[in-house]
Amino acid sequence: MKTVVFIQKIGEVDTSILIRLKKNLSWLFKKFALKVEIIPNAYSIQGDEYLEAERHYDGELILNRLENNFKSTIKNKLLGIIDADIKGIRKIHLFGLSNLRSSCALISIDRLRGSFCNGYEDQALFELRILKEATHELGHTFGLDHCTNECVMKYSNNLEDVDKKPKDFCQVCFQALKKSIKTRN
Repeated sequence: MKTVVFIQKIGEVDTSILIRLKKNLSWLFKKFALKVEIIPNAYSIQGDEYLEAERHYDGELILNRLENNFKSTIKNKLLGIIDADIKGIRKIHLFGLSNLRSSCALISIDRLRGSFCNGYEDQALFELRILKEATHELGHTFGLDHCTNECVMKYSNNLEDVDKKPKDFCQVCFQALKKSIKTRN
């Protein structure tokens, strides 16, 4: 049985973004025989997950709730997508977060828009950024750590870093991911 990556929208997210992400992830992960599916129902945001004084969502709380509610075998993965600003435990803004020991990851598409930093919106670039961050966080769920090579697993401090890194895994991470998936199947 194939490993399935489930995409879960959290709150209000444009469905067309999910459809394109599914298509792009399916293409990227086809060499690993991973299946990608969209969960049709939105996951609602809880009141305590929004930190009004700081005007952002607590990404750690959302990720923890996803992990607690996701009924998973060790091989299936869940990628939550939120169209809002999130912060993590260190109170820094994040493009995404995951746990190396978990089957769940979360990305925020809010800061991936060109309009967030310079007012110029490029839809193709926006979708590429989403793909890179989704791939990066899913890589963590398969046990991959940050990489120093030219690789999608390279850590991104800002949007410029996201744009510079490739959408693909370097050879080292590719082989590690292949081994991880083979072990799980």
